Amino acid sequence: MPAVSCVIDWPGTMTFVLDLVVALATVVIVILACRAFSTWREVELGKADFELARRLLTVVFRTRDWYAAARRPVVMPGEFPKGFDPNATGQEKHDAYMHMFNNRFKPVQESCVELQTLNCEAEALWGPEVVTRIRHVLVCCRKLQTAMEVTLNIYASSGSPERLEQSVRKFDSQLYDYEQEIMSDGAEGDDNPHTVEMKKAVEEVEQFVREKLLQRAKVRGTKPKPNS
Repeated sequence: MPAVSCVIDWPGTMTFVLDLVVALATVVIVILACRAFSTWREVELGKADFELARRLLTVVFRTRDWYAAARRPVVMPGEFPKGFDPNATGQEKHDAYMHMFNNRFKPVQESCVELQTLNCEAEALWGPEVVTRIRHVLVCCRKLQTAMEVTLNIYASSGSPERLEQSVRKFDSQLYDYEQEIMSDGAEGDDNPHTVEMKKAVEEVEQFVREKLLQRAKVRGTKPKPNS
């Protein structure tokens, strides 16, 4: 019987092996590239979250501080126009208080404008929930502005000085940051509700932002290894 010989197509085999190696190497490179991109993406998102959180909280805290400064209960003589008579009434008193209110509220307004700008950026990155919380801070500032405007309208209206002052006192708790609300009989009541409202609004924003950063940190952190 003739001998059986095994003929191997070495050139074809080597070509196949090389193609297989190239294919495997390509798969490995793609996997590594995807992992690298995912890591880079998480790092960039983390940086974006941190930077926005820092800017947002800075503006929120600044707004809170200017809001408190605008409501300080002691009005210094230098806050009124030069030569203003404290016993003046009518238009003169209106103009003097408008001068004082405008100077006090101007930094609050500037902070609110900056906060509204960050509001859009925060919504784009974190969704509508943060918008609701930021809006609470802006509402507190708007209430202060409204109280100032109403008070000026009262001073500009005609009437006895005693009645005008009585009407203005209704807005004392909004205009001035007394430690406790002033009751109608002069007794001390609960903490100033407008001060408490602003404090709560700021805490809500701060809590939301810090939770977002904590979630981002957990995503980037390594998963705990199971016990062997």
